[in-house]
Amino acid sequence: MNWLHDFFVFDMTSYHSDMGTYNYWLVLLSVIISSAAAFFSLHFASVAQHITIKKHKTIALASGSLVMAGGIWSMHFVGMLAYDMSHSVSYEPWLTLFSILPSVVASYITLNLLIQDKLTPWQLILGGTLVGAGIGTMHYMGMAAMEMDVDLRYDPFWFALSIFVAVALAIIALSARYHIKQIRKNLNENIINAFSAAIMGAAISGMHYIGMTGVSIHFSPRSFPRSSLAHGEW
Repeated sequence: MNWLHDFFVFDMTSYHSDMGTYNYWLVLLSVIISSAAAFFSLHFASVAQHITIKKHKTIALASGSLVMAGGIWSMHFVGMLAYDMSHSVSYEPWLTLFSILPSVVASYITLNLLIQDKLTPWQLILGGTLVGAGIGTMHYMGMAAMEMDVDLRYDPFWFALSIFVAVALAIIALSARYHIKQIRKNLNENIINAFSAAIMGAAISGMHYIGMTGVSIHFSPRSFPRSSLAHGEW
């Protein structure tokens, strides 16, 4: 179980930690990106419902899933750009690229659910759980792709809360869209999608920033010469 200690913070006594600061304009941009991507993804799902040719329906759903996944991916890295850790950061290219895949798969399965005329509560829960899990997996894969001269650890509470928020808000977003469509059949579908997308955007960005709240940047005292420690040089 050593991997747990490499991922989570259980004992702070042997580490020093440092926290970064945010550029709030970039934070706002990241939230706008996530909400816009959710809106256009749901729009593709709405269009797919009215397409009768299977091939074209698949293209619409695939396009929507790529838009959603791209929004999740872009939101994450804009959010990371907004976060100044005062340390140089680079990203492992392949892991950075592959981190988008969980969101693509989760989004595609969920959009396939959304085009059905009738959905059960369990299907809505499944769809929201898949999207939330896709958001969380993308986030932590993106974090794992970071290459730094310090170590990142996660507080178990904030980690669990970030996943819970992503899943819960995704379920609420999908459920709201479905039930509003059932109740207000004459309401413009773009308005419904916009409302649902705002909640989905909160799920994506909320998961990211809650997860970042639980991040600690650690320096092991054993990694530094005693002379540096004595003079407070990190």
